[in-house]
Amino acid sequence: MIQHYFKIAFRNILKYKAQSIISILGLAVGFTCFALATLWIHYEMTYDDFHEGADRIYFVGRKNLVENENTIFASSRLPYAVHKQLKLDFPEIESSCVWDYGRMQIDSIQAPDVSLAHIDSSFIKMFNVKIQEGSSVDFLYFPDKVAITEEAAIKLYGHTSVIGKKVNERQTICAVVSGFGKHTNLPYDFLGNLIQTTDPTTKNYTTLIRLRKGTNVDAFQRKLAEAKIEIKNNQGRTDISKNLGMVPIMEYHYRPQNIAIQIHYLKLFAAIGGLVIFCSLINYLFLFASRLHIRAREINLRKFCGSSMSHLYLMLTIDFLLILLFSGLLGMFFIELSFEAFKEYSEVEGNIYTEASLYFVIISILALCMASPIILKHKNTIKGNRHLFRKFALILQFSIGLLFIFSITVLIKQTHFLRNTDVGIERKGIATMTCWNTSEGELAQVNHEIKKMPFVNETLLNACSLIPFRENVAGVFSYWDDKKEEDAPVAFNIMYHTLELVRFYGIKLKEGEMLNEDDTDRILINETAVKKLGVQHPLGMKIGMYTVIGVVKDFHNTAPTVPIHSMMFLQNVHSGDTKGPWCCETDIIVKYEVGQWKELKQNVDSIMELQLPGRHYILLDAEEEYEKEIQSENSLIKVLGVMSTVCILISAFGIFSFVTLSCEQRRKEIAVRKVNGATMKNILYMFAKEYSILLVVASIFAFPLGYVLMKRWLEDYVEQTNISAWIYCVIFIGTAFIIILCIGWRVWQAARQNPAEVIKSE
Repeated sequence: MIQHYFKIAFRNILKYKAQSIISILGLAVGFTCFALATLWIHYEMTYDDFHEGADRIYFVGRKNLVENENTIFASSRLPYAVHKQLKLDFPEIESSCVWDYGRMQIDSIQAPDVSLAHIDSSFIKMFNVKIQEGSSVDFLYFPDKVAITEEAAIKLYGHTSVIGKKVNERQTICAVVSGFGKHTNLPYDFLGNLIQTTDPTTKNYTTLIRLRKGTNVDAFQRKLAEAKIEIKNNQGRTDISKNLGMVPIMEYHYRPQNIAIQIHYLKLFAAIGGLVIFCSLINYLFLFASRLHIRAREINLRKFCGSSMSHLYLMLTIDFLLILLFSGLLGMFFIELSFEAFKEYSEVEGNIYTEASLYFVIISILALCMASPIILKHKNTIKGNRHLFRKFALILQFSIGLLFIFSITVLIKQTHFLRNTDVGIERKGIATMTCWNTSEGELAQVNHEIKKMPFVNETLLNACSLIPFRENVAGVFSYWDDKKEEDAPVAFNIMYHTLELVRFYGIKLKEGEMLNEDDTDRILINETAVKKLGVQHPLGMKIGMYTVIGVVKDFHNTAPTVPIHSMMFLQNVHSGDTKGPWCCETDIIVKYEVGQWKELKQNVDSIMELQLPGRHYILLDAEEEYEKEIQSENSLIKVLGVMSTVCILISAFGIFSFVTLSCEQRRKEIAVRKVNGATMKNILYMFAKEYSILLVVASIFAFPLGYVLMKRWLEDYVEQTNISAWIYCVIFIGTAFIIILCIGWRVWQAARQNPAEVIKSE
């Protein structure tokens, strides 16, 4: 019997091929997007969840003085002695450790980037690192000994019997240890001893703590923020670590700085996939209900011949679920096709098919719950308000389609605006180069060779790069002229070598005068700083030990969602300043002719190979780095573009299916109208009017909702495009045109039929 019901269901799919294909395709695409997005979200939110007490482990660092509280630390690295002092000062801390990331040099084999983590015994205890082979812990105490993970041993040597093997001239493997894999914020292939200096304040490390069970985290955060950790250095001076904050280890990775696409965009991606599934389900439910109406005679005949309600329910349920089964299989096929590209882009690992199968089962159950009332009350569905249900389904599809199109139009407009608006500084044709373990003489020689390139216009040596911007120098000022008692201290990003930067990046002076070469106590500030200080006439005012002589126009050099910071520009270091320009230096900044990036990169590679072989360096293009700041927006455009196309196709084919069924059901009405003198134009107008009214109703819901959502989204940006009236007009007219195309041909075919033949067949 069940086999017979499957045959009937399969024949119905073949009978209604167009409608079935539309339903299967829409559900499959929505399911694919939903499954990939939820896998990505789950992967990002479960970094390091395999550690004991992972929900109580935190990174500790100095909170950023300039940005808002939701951003990552200004520095997550603290002096070595701080982690021990934290454990002594705070009974809430169960354990603490430090960790330092580096690269391992391997001489005997050609290996990709291999990581070396410098640790001490506190890290081993806190994270329960196991020694798998060998018994020596010399790697914790001697620089010539290292431990290797099992995964790295197999990847590099093909086996784990590597005890005593020399890695390079200086280091030998003394143990094989357990690793964390790639799904961690603390990756390592090798473990080595912690590089310590005699002065406990000169070298900083990544600091981690694990709180005791039952600790009030909010109260502890407030307590930590108020704490001052004092460490004495070898000269007898006290180093103070203050303004401390912490980030959960499982949340650290999906902060905006560490992930290709922001986590809330991933959630939006999943929601979009869910909307496409919902849109496809509504479309399929209506088609299913309409097919029940067409099969009314068959169903009544089966009941007359003795079929029970349970058998009819089983038959119709199989009919309904077979489409879902095919869509699930097609969705799995789409996942298989796209998974390699998805993994490469998202860096997600793991088996998606188990999770995807679970999602499919859940979606199928929900779909069956939605269909059950239609199946159980098919009489009412046939004789009752099926036209109302059809109109509701169409309005819903139109609304979702219009919402998608409206959202992607505003998104594209905003992204185009961010790319092309004047950000206040030059970024095209500028590159920054950073080279490690290089003397000033060697760097000067590299700079000299770069200058010789015919397409290089200018270079700066040892200057502060604006894009990418390294916020390593910040100062908090509690005193300035005309400061009110209730005014809070103001934090500044501090830039040095201002004359070179202004000329090189094209920074514009709004008022006042420019600095001189020998200035040490005169400064420039930006417009944002003037607002933060709450002054009307900043020229001549004192900020701490400095005198303001000019104001520069604001410029954007960070993510478009990050507000412009208060900035202070100096030429030289003040005698009373304990920091210096070394804090924010990029080795070389290059200005080259636009379009010559590949040639510049190739030439710099050749120079480094010739002049400083084996030295590690990074060459970055300012335009590419700025593009990374809007990477989430670019990814969202692609996702919304695909989803909008799918939604439009589902809606278009859905309209075509609805019109086809409507024409089938209204053949007699159309024939009678023709007999009574209705022309082809009249019949087309009748259908067009009906669907135009539905489109207007959908627009009334979709456009205001789209405006509210996108306006709220735009508020996250410092620079915002406007939502113009032409967007509504173009989308409405374009959608109306697609609807006319969908209904025109099918209605024209129905209206051409001979009315006498139609009435006779009825």
